[in-house]
Amino acid sequence: MTLDEGPCRDATATRRPVLVPDLEAESWRERWPWFTRAALAAGVRAVFALPLHAGGVRHDGAVDLYRRTPGPLGRAEHLAATTFAAAAAELLTLERYELELPGVFTHGWNGNRPEVATDTAVLPWTCC
Repeated sequence: MTLDEGPCRDATATRRPVLVPDLEAESWRERWPWFTRAALAAGVRAVFALPLHAGGVRHDGAVDLYRRTPGPLGRAEHLAATTFAAAAAELLTLERYELELPGVFTHGWNGNRPEVATDTAVLPWTCC
């Protein structure tokens, strides 16, 4: 975000994953010159940005994963990353609607909005 370019920005704007198995490829250096230079200097060789959305609810932002070695995400890694991004989006959705996490899962759904118990504690969630 600081450099105003990079895979996180692209994933957020396009709402599609941006999967970069090797930042040293010339195409990425041309696309994000400042980000690529900074990431390589920090030892990053691969980056994967997954937009924050789950079902029909979308949030501005992405989950970014960085790796020191080049190469694509393996099947299990990709599944874990997309599951984590979807879970983060679900938590952000709960926060957006000021719903309490324990109550949502304890009392089930009533129409489009979950029924929430009033005696449960609110779990705070913040995202950068």
